[in-house]
Amino acid sequence: MSWKPLVYFIVQVSRTTLLRRLDGDIYFSDASTCDSQHAEEEDATKQVPQSQNKINLQEIDCEPDSSDGHSSDGCSSGGELFECELSSEAEADTDSADELSAQSSVASDDDEDLLYDGANLTPDEAILKVLQVYIAERWTKTSLNSNVKLIKSLLPSPNLFPSSGRKLLSRLDDLSAYQIIKEHFYCSKCQTVKVNATDSCENCLNCEDCRDKDDFVKKSCDCQNTGVFLEFSIEEQLKFMFENLGLASAIDEYHSHRTVKDAHLCDITDGSEYARVRSSLTSPYDLVLLTSSDGVELSSSSKQEMWPILSVPCEVLPNRRFSYILVSGVYVDNKKPPMNVFFKPFVRNLVSIHERGGISWVHPKSKSLTTSKVVSPALCLDAPAKAIILNMKNHNHRFGCNICEQKAVRVEAAPADEVVQGKRKRKKKNMPKQKVTLRRFVFTEDDVPLRTGERMALLSDLAEARNKSRRGVIGHPIVASLPFFDTGKCLTAEYLHTVLLGVVKYFLNLMCNVRGPWYIGNNIKNIDLFVKAIKVPDFTKRLPRGLKDLKFFKGSELRAFLLFYSLPALKSYLPDEYFQHWMLLVISIYNLLKDCISDKDLNSTEIMLRCFVRDVNTLYHPRYYTYNVHNLLHLCTLVKRWGPLWATSAFEFENYNGFITSHVHGTKHLGKELLNNIRIIQSTKVLEVSLLNKFMKRAGNNQNVDTCNNKKLSVDVLSHQENAIVAAEGFLNYEIYDRIKVKGVVFTSRNYDSNVKRSNSFIQFQKPDKSIQYGEILHFIKDLSCEQFLAIVTLFKIQQTSLFFLEESLCTVPHLLPVEYAETMILVTVSDILTKVIKAGNYLCLRPNKYEVSL
Repeated sequence: MSWKPLVYFIVQVSRTTLLRRLDGDIYFSDASTCDSQHAEEEDATKQVPQSQNKINLQEIDCEPDSSDGHSSDGCSSGGELFECELSSEAEADTDSADELSAQSSVASDDDEDLLYDGANLTPDEAILKVLQVYIAERWTKTSLNSNVKLIKSLLPSPNLFPSSGRKLLSRLDDLSAYQIIKEHFYCSKCQTVKVNATDSCENCLNCEDCRDKDDFVKKSCDCQNTGVFLEFSIEEQLKFMFENLGLASAIDEYHSHRTVKDAHLCDITDGSEYARVRSSLTSPYDLVLLTSSDGVELSSSSKQEMWPILSVPCEVLPNRRFSYILVSGVYVDNKKPPMNVFFKPFVRNLVSIHERGGISWVHPKSKSLTTSKVVSPALCLDAPAKAIILNMKNHNHRFGCNICEQKAVRVEAAPADEVVQGKRKRKKKNMPKQKVTLRRFVFTEDDVPLRTGERMALLSDLAEARNKSRRGVIGHPIVASLPFFDTGKCLTAEYLHTVLLGVVKYFLNLMCNVRGPWYIGNNIKNIDLFVKAIKVPDFTKRLPRGLKDLKFFKGSELRAFLLFYSLPALKSYLPDEYFQHWMLLVISIYNLLKDCISDKDLNSTEIMLRCFVRDVNTLYHPRYYTYNVHNLLHLCTLVKRWGPLWATSAFEFENYNGFITSHVHGTKHLGKELLNNIRIIQSTKVLEVSLLNKFMKRAGNNQNVDTCNNKKLSVDVLSHQENAIVAAEGFLNYEIYDRIKVKGVVFTSRNYDSNVKRSNSFIQFQKPDKSIQYGEILHFIKDLSCEQFLAIVTLFKIQQTSLFFLEESLCTVPHLLPVEYAETMILVTVSDILTKVIKAGNYLCLRPNKYEVSL
């Protein structure tokens, strides 16, 4: 356990001189926290058939789309893309501050009480700080209790800080609806649901442990074949969220912020399948849920896995969506759950709500009784979960694709001498060579029918009648009983497992470890030196690692390598035809991760992805046509159905799974531990939103700029050119800083970045004439006459001749800009800064969207 966060917290609450403002890191728990900069983290519709015509990159329309925010030079400026960048990270949660403050039950009696006499913290703010450290450092309850007592003893007396961990957690009792657990028992042999664990298993004729061997009469089924899982009430959770956690205001805020753009996909609510479902719902407070379930290991020393059923409402702003996460079931065992049994309570509850016309709740503002329908037509799953939930064969089956009915074929496996790294199996003497084949989804130009709900139902009937799978379908899944659920179109484009872990990592492993024309293993040392030299901003959670550690890469690291580092790092080492091939994937995924995706983006991306998959045959080998590579062909179809890749990503679901499992420290009272963990994370979210609202309300209409308690610098640090610029603007009385925080977002200077592992000094900003430019911050100036903050910025000049482009279509990579210093300095008002960018070598890397932060 790391003690640094605890020690830092104790120092912070004990020395009031360090707490002159209330906008410290209590309000921003992500990587943009100002005071956490010193502790760097090294390492938490219409069916679209496939085209009958052969594909060609020359078909791609490369003209700049005026709606994409591109600058006149053909490069991605990101002007529109990041128009609300600063507010999205710190202010987006505050638009309905008055409503949320009125609805929240946090600190109702002692809003103005301070932690102790002379302190700058309230008790709830101090509790939130401790909870954030508890979550980040994965404390046990015993550690929490010891640390709370330690903090209590170090604070001046009297104080309002809780005296024990139990009393601290008791403050959260009213902030969560997760208070009811229902246990369900079933026979793990025949999957018959039982009322009690000791009930007889009447349908299990082959369960020898449950019957008397002499007379074959059933006994009490108290053997180890009895499984159990937990159910949480969806209705109670939603009712509590509507009445106490501001869900109604969050939905109102979402509808007021939504600007429908013609032929653009800007969220999950713009997808064709969402539109189909929404057309049957009339109330603005009706909810469409995105549901996920995935297995997570409880510990490295145990085979036990936890499978939760998690759902989020789609009608909430993306940066607040996972503040309203629902947990409807939890399964823990050393094998995968029987999904038709595990999902039965979830399905039964939603069907019951639908038949009753919805759930009833009292609107916190109007006090009127309101009814909301709740449906769950979309699933965010990895490949194994897709198969078992939809009651299909696994993804390596002949008909293992869940989107289409293409049949996999057998191809020859790679020769053993191609593998550079890894253990090889010893060959037995005098054993004949056996031909090893693999089942692969080889690319074809012919049309392959996509799966539909009607077709899936027919195949399920045939499979159950003949007791044999048909086209990969084993039988009817229980989720097919959900209202408005289409088994052929329910799956979203879950790109964490499919693209990042399934395709990006796969091809990088080929390049580094398998002999062939693509092999770059001899240059890994140079590539790693380049990647490790990149100083990323704080919106990228993990520092760059080299390809030597590829097998340890997390999904977020693969995303950053694909989008930002790979092209600058590989351009000198990967053969040109393979580099061009890789570029197809980089541009395609960037396009599908944009804030808003136009029809032109979708059409060009579909062509590029088909070209990428097609050329695997000629550049690599048919043996590399894996399930995940094949699914690249379906990405655009799934985006049309359910919105951009970021809107249906599993990143946030995985983060939630990681929290509730990392704080399970035993299995004796597993249900109680899981319940407490779910309550803690929900309550922490409530506290964060409530306290952030209070802070932003107190902040008033000023510039919301803070110097982070940073010492002002001497005027001697300015160069001659900087002094000339300041003098030209007529500044006489000013102060100089090397780090500030603007509306919760930290920016630093070149001088400050030279001593740390991150860089927050490379920026994209908007000039008074609305043009977009890029530069590096040298220093910050505070004009004392008007309390205005400005940045001295040295400009970059884009080198048009060095842009990455596809040779066959002449399309450029929109988010990687080759630059050189222009030797020009200007003063930029901090309010004109749009976002921070990554500098990888001589390239500036632009983020595709403003929603995926701290990945």
